[in-house]
Amino acid sequence: MPAGVTAGAPARGGHPAPDAALQRWLRAAGRHPARGPVSVPVDSAVGRVLAAPVHARRSSPWFTCAAMDGVAVRTDDVRAEGAVTLGARRSDVVDTGDLVPAGSDTVVPVEDVESCGDGVTLRGPVTPGCHVRAIGEDVVEGSLMLPAGHRLRPQDLAAVAATGHRTLLVHHTPRVTVIPTGDELRPLGAALAQGEITESNSIMLAARLRELGARPSVTGIVADRPCRLVAALRDAATAADVLVVLAGSSAGRDDHTASVVDSCGETVVHGVAMRPGHPTVLGVLWRGGTTVPVLGLPGYPVAAAIALEVFGVAMLATLEGGAARPEAFVEAVLQRTVHSSLDVEEWVRVRVEDGPLAVSMPGGASVLSGLVAAHGLLRVPAGVGEVAAGTSVRVRLFGGDPPS
Repeated sequence: MPAGVTAGAPARGGHPAPDAALQRWLRAAGRHPARGPVSVPVDSAVGRVLAAPVHARRSSPWFTCAAMDGVAVRTDDVRAEGAVTLGARRSDVVDTGDLVPAGSDTVVPVEDVESCGDGVTLRGPVTPGCHVRAIGEDVVEGSLMLPAGHRLRPQDLAAVAATGHRTLLVHHTPRVTVIPTGDELRPLGAALAQGEITESNSIMLAARLRELGARPSVTGIVADRPCRLVAALRDAATAADVLVVLAGSSAGRDDHTASVVDSCGETVVHGVAMRPGHPTVLGVLWRGGTTVPVLGLPGYPVAAAIALEVFGVAMLATLEGGAARPEAFVEAVLQRTVHSSLDVEEWVRVRVEDGPLAVSMPGGASVLSGLVAAHGLLRVPAGVGEVAAGTSVRVRLFGGDPPS
């Protein structure tokens, strides 16, 4: 919940709150097709979710090594308080990471060493074991490094590679088919007549799905005919793990998503107490004894983008067997008062400016330019009619990076 915003009354109006709607959908989709884990090379596993715990195959380091450039010596040879001169047979030059020769137990940094004929002179006392990395100092062979369900980060890959892993067992990457619908839509690059628009929502949503680690594909534009949408859904469901239908989720003459999903499976939720994104459809298609989740998004681009964040991100994480990808937030002071309906949870587009200040962006769910200008979203729970200027709020950032 945003800082400075307290929870209000439950959402009203006959539609479930977003959290409740999501839980219904996740339960209904619980019989999704089981896809076995896959083995992938360590160097291409970033962002994947571990299907099994990872234990160290060898210690790191697996031999006693130098932690500094310098000279490896035996402490017993250099116990004097002042400078000590050693012959070549009693010292070995080593670089950082080199094997410490047998018999040596200390490395004297190069800045504390002077050449002296065939030997070296060490300045001052030497601490036993100093600047030497023992076997298993970082990781001990057989120890648990990462649990199952962990989403792999770049540093994780380096750690498991250092302990002898070349491949990792990870969960299947969800395949998402995006189905744009609408008689007025034309593909990118096509000439437009009056009343026609370029289909661009699929570009935005497929790009976001790739950021989330999914494998999206986009079908051709489907006309506003129930039979066409039924055929498209059934065809896509043969290979996809999730279906995303663009537009057709409201209550107009050409809005068929909910009824078509019901004819092929079950509409779990039609209409959520949130704004934008109220007409969202959450359902499942039957595929043998399993289910394929269906997310029906509103046609307005802002509503579609936010509904994907609220519902799609959680479903993808469930299908991957792990936690959702980490989100980035920034604390900021609200520049001007935000008014919200008491009946719905509202997601307000905000721009983060120096201060930092959170500046709410004007425009409705169809105003794509407001989404472009925004850095993130402010969640206002149902029952909170107003967030006053000067309130400290928590902004969920787009793309995970703070604005520059």
